[in-house]
This record gives sequence, C-alpha cells and structure tokens, in this order.
Amino acid sequence: LIPIGIWIKYKEYEILPKKIIILLSPIGFQKIKNGVKKITIQIIDYPNYFTPNGDNIHDTWNITELKNQPNSYIDIFDRYGKLIKQIKPSGPGWDGTYNGNSLPATDYWFTVYYSELGTSQKFSSHFSLVR
Repeated sequence: LIPIGIWIKYKEYEILPKKIIILLSPIGFQKIKNGVKKITIQIIDYPNYFTPNGDNIHDTWNITELKNQPNSYIDIFDRYGKLIKQIKPSGPGWDGTYNGNSLPATDYWFTVYYSELGTSQKFSSHFSLVR
C-alpha cells in the first residue's frame, strides 16, 4: 500500500512492463499542474501455482524477476507457519519437497525480501502446489 496523505490518484496512469507509474495530484486539482507527483512502483509478479510432476512445465516455484538482486530471498511456509524452504530468486526454485519428501497439494505462503529504490522491502502472499 502507498500512504497517500493529501495526494489522490489522478485519472491517468501509465503501465510499463513490470512497473506502474501513478500520477498523483493535490486534492482539488482537476488537471495536471505543477504540484503533480510521479511515483514508480515495482510489481512483484509471482506464479499463483506450480505443478511439480516432472513434465518440465511449472515444476518449480520461484520469483525469477528478482534474480538480479543478489541479497533478495524468499521464505516458504506451510499453512501452520512452519518454514519449509528458503530460496534465492537467482536459484532453481522450490520443487515441492521438504527433507526430500514430496509435500501435499495445498496452499503455501511466502515472504520475499528484496530492495526497491535502495530500501529493504518485504512482501507476503500465497500460492498453490498442484499435484
């Protein structure tokens, strides 16, 4: 979420690959004037599911678009909050196993730690393992 304060979303915005530029203006402005603020936001695009069945299609889960951030990493948890695996976006991803054993088809949660504009960030959500 973006703390908006006295700024509101203007009617126009531009979407670029993996980035969104939102134009904001002070409350009461009807047109773009000198007080417009431009903010660039990084979108974390992650797979909603993966299918580790050996067919080489969606066999692992990862957020590869962060692979150029060497300090980024992802913690993967089961539904009880148990840490299942820690992976790097630059690595091969998670294959759906824990200590060499296949885990059940269900939802898993993750927290990704990354950098945006030189500031450490984290984002959490979930995905499904489908067998």
